[in-house]
Formats: sequence, C-alpha cells, structure tokens
Amino acid sequence: MNRTIAWADSSELRSCTKQKYIRLENKEYLCCVSLIKFYKKIKTMNRKQIILAAAMVISMGCYAQTTTLQLSKGQKFEVITVTNLSSVAELMGQTMESTVDNNSTKVYEVIDKRNTETDISYSTTKVKANMQAMGQEMDYDSDKKDNAGPLAEQIGNTVGKVNNMTINASGKVIKEDNTEKISGGMMNMVSASLSNHSLFYTSLLGRDLKQNNSIPDSVVVDSEKMKSKIVGSYTVQSVENNIATVLFTGTQTMNGVVEQMGQEMNMTGSGKVNAEIKLNVTTGIILESKTTIDGTNNIDAMGMSIPVTLKSTSTSTVKAIK
Repeated sequence: MNRTIAWADSSELRSCTKQKYIRLENKEYLCCVSLIKFYKKIKTMNRKQIILAAAMVISMGCYAQTTTLQLSKGQKFEVITVTNLSSVAELMGQTMESTVDNNSTKVYEVIDKRNTETDISYSTTKVKANMQAMGQEMDYDSDKKDNAGPLAEQIGNTVGKVNNMTINASGKVIKEDNTEKISGGMMNMVSASLSNHSLFYTSLLGRDLKQNNSIPDSVVVDSEKMKSKIVGSYTVQSVENNIATVLFTGTQTMNGVVEQMGQEMNMTGSGKVNAEIKLNVTTGIILESKTTIDGTNNIDAMGMSIPVTLKSTSTSTVKAIK
C-alpha cells in the first residue's frame, strides 16, 4: 500500500487522546477515534465522493505519520545528559575497576531559518564529572573555579564555548565549527553515541513513524582518536498524543587510541546497543532518550592484550526554554 504525506496542523488531532489508523483511497491516515464513524459512511460513497471526503478527513485531523524537523528562528532548547560508565580490566590475574560519571547541560538556539537550511548555535553551559581509575580519582565541576588535573584540561576549555552548525531540511549537518573535541581514555568512550546531537535524530526524520514500523540505520562517530560504528534498527513501539516511543537495538564496533597515564594504547571493541527514544512527531524534536551499551574491549599495552568489559548508560532530556 502506498503511503502519501498529507500533513495537517490540526488542533483537533493534537487534543485527541484516542487515535487510530484508517485506510482511505489506498492511503493510510492517523485519525481520532471520533472520526471512525464518519469514515464508515465514506465506504458507501462513489469515487468522487470519496476524494472529497478524504480532503475533509485530513482537515479534521488525519495525516500520514511522517516526521519532519520543525524549527523557528529564536527557539532555544536545553539538553541535560547524564552518563555513567563502568569498566573492569583483567591484567595478570588481577582486575581493575574504573568508573566515569558525567552530568552536562547544553543549550541550542535557532539563529536563522531559511527555505532549505537552518543555522543553530550551541554551547555546553555546565559540566560535573567524576572519574575513578587505577586507584586515582579525578573531579571536575564547571561551577567551581579551582578545577585542576586531566579532566579540567580535557573538559574545561569546552564550557561556555559557542559552536555553530548549519543543517539542511533533513536535519543533516552540512557545516559545523565544533570546539568540543574531547580525547583520551574513558572520556573518549563516552563520546560515542547514536546521534551527533541529542536535540534530534536524523535517522528518524522523514520517516513514517507508524506503530511497529522498523527503520534500519548505521551511524559512524569519528572523533580525533576513536572511530565508532553502530548498526541496528529502530522500531516504533507506540504513537500517542503526537509522542512516538521508538526502540533501538544494534551492535557497536570501535577502534582507535586511548590514553592512560600519559601513554597511548590501541583499542578495539564491540558491544550491544539498546535505546528508548521519545520524540514529538510534529516537530521532530527529541523529548528524552536513554541508551545503554554492554561491550568488550581489548587494549594493547606492554606487549599484552588486556580484555575490558564495560557498561555505559546515557540519559538525555530536552525542554524548550526562553
């Protein structure tokens, strides 16, 4: 069956609490349940009457569930991301545990909106991080002025720095000047994610987000010293009140260089990725997302291959601000 976009900015549909898909003239529409009785009458009409009725149905709050990114000049969004990562390395019969906890706030602002392009600025406004590894503990808190050490060197110069990017109508970044380049050790692992930006997922834009639909995807995150690739598929679990709940399952592979105690070491790894995403289907903006990664890495150091098991959980919430 063909699916045709028939977008309608309908207050009736936005306020509708019970929605159901119906088929009309070889097309599929999402409608309020209260319109179904009207639809049953349509089935007895001739072709011309059906076409006229289809237009009426669309105007009354039915549309194909294709998501596009809707942004306006001056809009601002705050994205709060909490990441927890733990790992266990085995070396010469002993285990070494490491943890990273990171809480960051990023603000996006729509600077300009054109026909096919949108300019967006963003900056990290707040970071609080803690890292424990090899018997050492390091902290960083952007609210404090006396930060020192490796975390301060890696993170401190990114806080408050304004970055700019230009995206096309599909949400793809076509130009970006990004100063937030963090490299080294476990902080580099945390940077691997399903999306470059937690404000929206380009993989879900322009898609028919109907319940049970499956969307294959492949994402490459290429940082200065680490390359990560995630392959999997999204499944639309539900769509209620214009909010879609989407699940992702896939696998991650990575390879590159990590830094520990001033030394660079080669690393390869793989793992399972699961995510749950809630987004507004009328705007394409993410409301919240949670991603977990369970994996195994191998680090080459001192002529030995060190196996490392890790678990990472990252949760992001997005809200509009003034």
